[in-house]
Amino acid sequence: MKAAVAMMLLSAAALSTPSSALTPDQVATGFIDAVKVCARSAIVGVPISQLPESDRAGLLPGKPDLLALGGFPDGRPVYDVLSAKGIVQIGEPKGGECIVLAYGPPVRPVFADTARILTAEDFGFSETRNTETPSDILRDLERPRGADGKAKVHLVGGEPGMQGRRFRFPMLDATVTWSSAPTAP
Repeated sequence: MKAAVAMMLLSAAALSTPSSALTPDQVATGFIDAVKVCARSAIVGVPISQLPESDRAGLLPGKPDLLALGGFPDGRPVYDVLSAKGIVQIGEPKGGECIVLAYGPPVRPVFADTARILTAEDFGFSETRNTETPSDILRDLERPRGADGKAKVHLVGGEPGMQGRRFRFPMLDATVTWSSAPTAP
């Protein structure tokens, strides 16, 4: 279901926003920047809007109609990432969840860079899965939050030509979730 939602949202973004000015490297940077913002949100257990301004500096309000296409509740926050404006979107469809959607750069190296950054000391995540199926490239990371909670990052993407992939460009999706009491960042 999430993959279908992601494809619908990215299709809408692709149809409504020209992307020819952005390189795959710029989009990769934007995707990683967005996942880092969501990870910080998960670590401290607050919505993006409650993060310090320094963490939100690279974001602008996004197009709410993109989340509406995915069946998410009206009025939920949507952000556009400045470093990849129009191509990388962040949505918070419900409390404790942050979704990053992007298309364009090769999935494997972007996910590898994302995992490398999140497992560094600044974030403290541990990778729990790095695998591929015929249709998906998957990576999962998590870290403790409080006495019994966790912050989790689920990366799923696919390249053109993979089973079930109908798009001409790579698709990237990160779902960041958290539960229980926060720990210090």
